[in-house]
Amino acid sequence: MGSPSSTGPERAGAGLLTRILACGFVNFDMIAAGLPRLPEPGEVVHAPFGVRFRMGGHTANVSVDLLQLGAPEGSVAIAAAVGDDIAGKFIEDFLISKKVECHLQKVENADTGRSIVLVQQGRDRCFILNAGANTQLSFDHVVAALDDVSPGVLYLACGILGQFDARVGDLLKLCRSRGITTVLDAVEPEGREWGFIRAALPYTDVMHSNRQELEGISGTSDPRLGLERLADEGVALPVLTDGPEGAQWLLSGRLIRQ
Repeated sequence: MGSPSSTGPERAGAGLLTRILACGFVNFDMIAAGLPRLPEPGEVVHAPFGVRFRMGGHTANVSVDLLQLGAPEGSVAIAAAVGDDIAGKFIEDFLISKKVECHLQKVENADTGRSIVLVQQGRDRCFILNAGANTQLSFDHVVAALDDVSPGVLYLACGILGQFDARVGDLLKLCRSRGITTVLDAVEPEGREWGFIRAALPYTDVMHSNRQELEGISGTSDPRLGLERLADEGVALPVLTDGPEGAQWLLSGRLIRQ
């Protein structure tokens, strides 16, 4: 069982802001970008831009990106689980340096989530993942952060959160009852089907997926039909991003491409 920590900037006047709480998984990333190809067994492929260490995971990236895009200081908070280790400390220090208000659950005897990110030229990223402490994120910890932050928007990245994933619908239903806009981002679950996400869809305002995720959730490889199926299950704005193919979303029955 982990212990929570809450650190972040002073929130004087923050009640005037639309506050955003990002919750879900965070990782310590090892990134090799610009690869000409992935190696065959026994082959060495050199990384032209080196192998870099970064904070990662949808939840952490979104919280920092929002501030870098101009969200006011004090408006963005994060709720996530990390191990009581160097990687967890690295993530916490980086978030604080970027002025993200941190509600981090410290999980004893668990590693902070780690991923190896491989990026081939002209193609979408691929990942090798150890979810680590992410699988022990506590539902009660997230609800406590929700109570403390009182956000206008909740962003949730799920799929590798262990037992928490079974309660994604409960969390988004709670948000709907409080008038909180919900943004859902689900990654492919390990060792189980996509059924866990169904209960959340009626309470989802915006849902993002890539092509593989959309096919897994909707049961079809046709992007438009997949987006329509999400809309039929209650998602107000389903969005697909498809690497170099760009993005498309369904708005009031109209398919828009970018």
